[in-house]
Amino acid sequence: MTPVGQSTLYIPVASPPTPAPSPGLSFADLPSTNDPTASLSRRQFTLMSPEHRRRFLGSILADCTPSELLFVSSTVTPLLKRDFLRELPPELSWYILSFIDEPQTLARASCVSRYWNRLLSDEGGHIPTDDSLSPEPEGFTPTIRHAIGLDSPKPFHRRALSGVFSSNVPRPKPSEPSGASDGWGQPNALVVSGGCDKDVRVWDAKSGFCIYTMPGHQSTIRCLKVLHNRPIAVTGSRDRTVRVWDVRRGKMLRVLEGHEQSVRCIDVCGNIVVSGSYDTTCRVWNIDTGACIHVLRGHYHQIYTVAFDGVRIASGGLDTTVRVWDVETGTCLALLQGHTALVCQLQLTPTMLATGGSDGRVITFSLVGSSFSVIQRLAAHDSSVTALQLDDRFMVTGGNDGRVRLFQFQNDGDGEPGKCEYVRELSDPSESVWKVAFTRTTCAIAAKKAGKTVVEIWRYRPNE
Repeated sequence: MTPVGQSTLYIPVASPPTPAPSPGLSFADLPSTNDPTASLSRRQFTLMSPEHRRRFLGSILADCTPSELLFVSSTVTPLLKRDFLRELPPELSWYILSFIDEPQTLARASCVSRYWNRLLSDEGGHIPTDDSLSPEPEGFTPTIRHAIGLDSPKPFHRRALSGVFSSNVPRPKPSEPSGASDGWGQPNALVVSGGCDKDVRVWDAKSGFCIYTMPGHQSTIRCLKVLHNRPIAVTGSRDRTVRVWDVRRGKMLRVLEGHEQSVRCIDVCGNIVVSGSYDTTCRVWNIDTGACIHVLRGHYHQIYTVAFDGVRIASGGLDTTVRVWDVETGTCLALLQGHTALVCQLQLTPTMLATGGSDGRVITFSLVGSSFSVIQRLAAHDSSVTALQLDDRFMVTGGNDGRVRLFQFQNDGDGEPGKCEYVRELSDPSESVWKVAFTRTTCAIAAKKAGKTVVEIWRYRPNE
């Protein structure tokens, strides 16, 4: 406290001096190169700035004789060599080498270095191409070329077994809700996968051998579909792109760009793919040309799920609504409401649209006519619906509450979609259910139990 009648006097205090930078060696301080007795130690050279180092080296080279310059050149050239394959991840190196299909070129490349020889050898993991066989795992009799149908004399006919869409319809068959594909005539069953490692992988289901590892995406792969009757897979990623792959020959065909945020979901039918993104839009693409046919705008928040049957597109997202679009014109046919939280599951059948939400509800809408009327509202789970699939007989749902429930449809035979009744629990309660998929006789459940992810296979048949 300052006494009355007195004032406070502030005395300026000088700031401590800023430490001077460490003394360096300037170009002017260097001894003259004209002095034959002058020398410069390596320590002094390292203290110079980059510009001064270059000037100093230039002055030395200017004084060198041709024989001395030749010595410098022969010494420097090996130091500048870089093995670009050694600088890359092994998977990318193998991918680059997979484009070499001439035996003479492969032989010459294997002589470059021991590292190149190891990459091109079987133990190096060389990715097979049309004219190079992949190494066969021990005990695996058919070759990988045979597994993916590169040398098959005639196609093998496979067909997915969910039976939702008839194969007799004139238009292309939509993708199977189970994720299965009819294939393109390859002898062995294959699995195509994508994940957080950003790679697409093609596996031989018979041997468990990874045939191809296909890099390209720059972030996590969030969704994947395989076309019917064509060796084509389509993926969507957090890197905002949709990519088209040749899974028979292990290469990327094209990149579909346009989304401004993560691609969360895709569905395919024929050569048309529909992608849904966190940028609140859906895009309709031609797989063969890479052209964007439509940009579907209407949602107010992120899109989490899409379904496409070749005629209609259904999309759902964080704004709690479902929109139905005409694929030919890109116009919105209906805005469907009823959920109170994120719509995260969708499936279309010829007569019905089923929706599942984070509110635990499953709602079915009729597609007969143009009214899109509600058929049934089900309180299917106590928390988010994480899996939803149906056919003409059953509907199976999975939830974050750890339950998997089986419902059976009551069809009156008049062609109108009917309601369904609860039948039973398909699995013992778990911590959470990740995915459920089924065919006509088999159901696979991926769930978390005791802290571990487990896959259960259930077999069931309709009543005789």
